[in-house]
Amino acid sequence: MLQKGLLFFLTVLLILSSGNWLFSQTLRGEVKNAETMLPVPFATVFAPELSTGTTAGADGKFIFTNFPTSQVTLKISAAGYDTKTITFTLQTDQPVEEEVFLILLNPAHIHLDEVVVSTPFGKLQNENVTNVESIRLNDINRIPSVTLSDAISTILGIYVSTLGNGIGKPVIRGMSGTRVVTYLNGLRIENQQWGDDHGMGVTDVGVEGVEVIKGPASLLYGSDALGGVMYFINSSYAKLNLFEMNVSSAVESNSLGSANQLGLKWNKNGLKINFFGGHVFMGDYMLPNGYRVDHSRFSTTTSKLSIGYNRKRWVGNLHYSFLNSFIGLPGHSHEDSTYAELFFSENPAWLKTLPYQFITNHYTLFEQKLFFEKSVLEIYLGNTINRLREFEEKNTIPGIDMNLISNLYNIRYKQKLGKRTELLSGVQGMVQLNKNNSKAEEILIPDYTIFDAGLYLVGQYQLNKFLFQGGARYDFRLLKADDQTQLVSFKSDYESFNYSAGFAYQVDSLTFRLNVSSGFRSPHVSELLSDGIHHGTFRYIAGNELLKNENALQIDFTMGVHYDHMEITFNPFFNEISNYIYLQPADSIIDGYQVFEYTQTNKAQLFGGDFAVHVHPHFAHWLHVQSSFHTSTHRMITQIRYH
Repeated sequence: MLQKGLLFFLTVLLILSSGNWLFSQTLRGEVKNAETMLPVPFATVFAPELSTGTTAGADGKFIFTNFPTSQVTLKISAAGYDTKTITFTLQTDQPVEEEVFLILLNPAHIHLDEVVVSTPFGKLQNENVTNVESIRLNDINRIPSVTLSDAISTILGIYVSTLGNGIGKPVIRGMSGTRVVTYLNGLRIENQQWGDDHGMGVTDVGVEGVEVIKGPASLLYGSDALGGVMYFINSSYAKLNLFEMNVSSAVESNSLGSANQLGLKWNKNGLKINFFGGHVFMGDYMLPNGYRVDHSRFSTTTSKLSIGYNRKRWVGNLHYSFLNSFIGLPGHSHEDSTYAELFFSENPAWLKTLPYQFITNHYTLFEQKLFFEKSVLEIYLGNTINRLREFEEKNTIPGIDMNLISNLYNIRYKQKLGKRTELLSGVQGMVQLNKNNSKAEEILIPDYTIFDAGLYLVGQYQLNKFLFQGGARYDFRLLKADDQTQLVSFKSDYESFNYSAGFAYQVDSLTFRLNVSSGFRSPHVSELLSDGIHHGTFRYIAGNELLKNENALQIDFTMGVHYDHMEITFNPFFNEISNYIYLQPADSIIDGYQVFEYTQTNKAQLFGGDFAVHVHPHFAHWLHVQSSFHTSTHRMITQIRYH
């Protein structure tokens, strides 16, 4: 079915690209130095809505074909200059030959800003009201990392919780798991993230960058975005009328493995195709004492296909990703007693031995944008399929076998109301089904179905140096669990109203941001209905059907100082979560395992801050000195037990 859909989509795009009945527009422009009015050679002109761009010549002039006749954001950048963003509308009442667009760039020595796509209005990083870290992987991956989780751990305020090289989960300001939502180019990734031994489900193959929203982000992303959002961005398409290819290979000495990637890009007459493939193969990694961590070996195969097409007022993209992983499970045992030496070995190993996981992911996203004179309609329709099989004592019968299918939608309408005001409204939701294989030896969580629906409205107003932003959202979730093998029958609904408000102020070299936002997370099925042994954590887990929504309120302040040769950022925060859910030990043992129960507190408070310095002296353009510091504290207040 998927292959037929891809073939049909390709056929339609080829017909459209070969036809001349749709008249595309051409943008002609020139990039100059704002101080000297001399041309800026080889500047990059990129349109985020189209996921492609072009490059100016040595004379600063550029031509951008197949350009929409509606409002489009342009990002113009060049080495040694400030990045500039422009909301531009191509005029159609004049001959194309007369349409010349002049862009002036200001010289600068520090180039840190990126256009943020995970927030509503496509502003530069420093211009956003919401606190977002926007990083290109090339910037944080100068020393190659074994996994994507290793690479993102270098971002300020981000840590990674790992169980071996193949399993890594982001921790944002002390929160992870189901409190952090992962997105891949507009598609929410669902992969049983409630488990400590379940990774992100995203690799660096075909990924260009990552944006991290710190703190509650339920306004745009709904339930579970309580601690923050990891928003991964696929590699952009090739520049206009070009074919690009890249090949990379790396060897990792500690794990005695390799990582290999291939990328192909093609862009011609509005039709854009990206293909990426990669394979990582790693053995058990070595500790400083010379021993290797047994079962820390893993291998991952990834392939990605993106097909895009744009004409005049329409942009369409189809993204498909396949991820297949074998992951060993270090520290995973069925022994009655455990000790450190049980998990060490003296010799390297690569082949799978019990226990291990097989994880298969299929991610599909259809993205369509319709451009009008002063507005854009965006439609995202997605599907994710995650199959998790864990083999513990037998290679033929899985201990755990779960199939998680999620169908997602997000329809939003962005419009410009005058020169100062923008408005974004939308509806977003999900239908999710989890199914256990009846032949599996264990059932950690029962079969269940989730129905999500949310409505949101966000507004933005620019007044001189001030940028104000605010919005509200209503969410409803219906959870039904029905598993006859466990005699489980559960049905409950959860709802929440959330808001966000704040401002950004820029004057000369100073930037100030203040944001107050709320968020929520409904209890996960694992917290409500778990009832069994989780060997990965050596615990007997008992759920609690009386758990309520978690609700968060965060105050986030940022002050930035930007000079020609130095940038300093100070970012304190305070986050208070009501009805915080956590595991605590009970006074009982079942089958030799300590029992842990889910419960809640009245409040949990997280507070701390980030501090970063970046120095880039003008006399040494090759020299960048960066230093950062993050601290956070977590405390719980007034415990409540539910029986």
